[in-house]
Amino acid sequence: MLLTTEEFLAKIDRFLDDVGMTDGDFGRTACNNTKFLVRLRAGVRRGTGSVKLDMANYLTEWMREYKEHRREERKQMREAAREAREARRARKTAAE
Repeated sequence: MLLTTEEFLAKIDRFLDDVGMTDGDFGRTACNNTKFLVRLRAGVRRGTGSVKLDMANYLTEWMREYKEHRREERKQMREAAREAREARRARKTAAE
């Protein structure tokens, strides 16, 4: 499914909202260009902005992988917190 540039920007904006990332952070981490979104938005306003298909595919995959990585990271953090609670309970029980 091909998206217009405006639709693609909306998809990126939803991603940014979901993960709490700024435009500059997105550009820096996704494509090593902190001005990527600023320039793309400016081009869209002028009617000249567009994203090549290979870049759109790359960024779409990058966003998917980033979310998956974050999901795994949160899972590991929850597991570590659970283990820490269990260890505190065990120490408390042993002390009694």
